Amino acid sequence: MFATFLTAFVASFLISAFMKPIAKRLDIVSRPRADRWKNQVIPLLGGVAVAGGTITGFLCYWGEPLDIKI
Repeated sequence: MFATFLTAFVASFLISAFMKPIAKRLDIVSRPRADRWKNQVIPLLGGVAVAGGTITGFLCYWGEPLDIKI
């Protein structure tokens, strides 16, 4: 189970690093405004990385039996 979590975490991290330049190139960013704290452009494709990590975790866990003991 820990290996599944670790795989999903690493996949999410790598996909996030891959999506950042794509978001900037496609101009899918949040620009600085007076009502925001950040003074930098923030890429907005982080949800793709979270979804990719979640899907990767599900695919890794797919065939493992559930060993639940009470």
